[in-house]
Amino acid sequence: MSEMGREIREGMKKVIREKGFGYWFKSVFLYHYGKLALALIIAAAVAVYITAEGMKEPDFDFSVLIGTNAEIGYAQTQELEDIIAAAVGDLNGDGEVHVNLRVDGANIQLWLSQPEFALCLLSDYYSRIYGEHDFFDSVENYGFAPDGAHPYRTDISYSPAIARLAELTGSEEAPVYACICDWTTVGKGKAEWTQAALRALDAIIEAQ
Repeated sequence: MSEMGREIREGMKKVIREKGFGYWFKSVFLYHYGKLALALIIAAAVAVYITAEGMKEPDFDFSVLIGTNAEIGYAQTQELEDIIAAAVGDLNGDGEVHVNLRVDGANIQLWLSQPEFALCLLSDYYSRIYGEHDFFDSVENYGFAPDGAHPYRTDISYSPAIARLAELTGSEEAPVYACICDWTTVGKGKAEWTQAALRALDAIIEAQ
């Protein structure tokens, strides 16, 4: 420590010892460093706020479950997200469109208990497991062709967007079947989620 630094430190100690910390804080610290301290506090608060806001998930307009054990990253689902976003639009009226594509093969039943997941894109295995346990509605009731003896799913493997995703996931894990989970039939969920699911499914099927 320099000689000047030692003198300043000793002077601070003397003032605090003789007149108390309160006097030193108000008359010395705030007088000389108050504006700087206030600026640093404000800057720190702004930084914390920006960080917290950045970590918050957006207010999603629509949610889709992709039931597969394959590891699918954001870049791989971007095309599908864009197709769905254009179809569903700004449901919550905030001026933005955010689609929640939840890729998960381990907690499918958990997501199926959430009414906002009205559209599910599943592998052959998961669509049969949950379809046979009455998690989904008959797709024929919504204008889509059922997959043979499986009325709860419709084949979307011929959609170019799904075909490209299937190439990334492998044939066994490809989410090539669409299922509709309409909670309004039991007095829950929202009709707009069901209608958005139908628009999204139409858009996926029609996508080039």
